[in-house]
Amino acid sequence: MQAHYSRMITAAGLAFVLMATSSICNVAHANLTSKVRLVATLNGQPALQEANWTIFSVNDRQHPAAVLPRHTGTVLLSPGFYRATISLDNKTKQTDFHVETDADNVIRVAMD
Repeated sequence: MQAHYSRMITAAGLAFVLMATSSICNVAHANLTSKVRLVATLNGQPALQEANWTIFSVNDRQHPAAVLPRHTGTVLLSPGFYRATISLDNKTKQTDFHVETDADNVIRVAMD
């Protein structure tokens, strides 16, 4: 990989800026996270009761990617495929979902 440099004049004097190559940009893109809103519902409305979400990547079902100890909230996840396990009132449900960048990621799960 060959780095390219350009000069930039600042108030303090001369500074050098490293210009990113395409491979560095790809690595940065792989580390992006997206906001994912999780909503457990009862009768089509937010549950407003204690619920527990555990989110696993389909590539790693041993270590949770996120845990949310309430019926509704937002977590940060990398783009990819996930499985959520939700527990509410002694009921447990699972749902698979896909997280995309630059998109509204809202996961609703009916718990009734």
